[in-house]
Amino acid sequence: MAADLEQQVIEGLKQLSAKQQHEVVEFVQALIHKTQSRPTLWDKIDTQARRVPAEAWEKIPSDGAEQHDHYLYGSPKK
Repeated sequence: MAADLEQQVIEGLKQLSAKQQHEVVEFVQALIHKTQSRPTLWDKIDTQARRVPAEAWEKIPSDGAEQHDHYLYGSPKK
């Protein structure tokens, strides 16, 4: 499947002018640089979550979303 996609890209490149091919190369290089140099938001979240000790995760209430007013403001549980 990846080979088919690669072949489509190559065939498409052959139809472009030299200037357009150069633009494609610059675009691909920018994508590679962007991917390699910047972690995604999910990577950052995962990194931070792994730093939290297991004991801290155990203290998080399982009904936190339902009872957020209780945990944030001290109102009675519903």
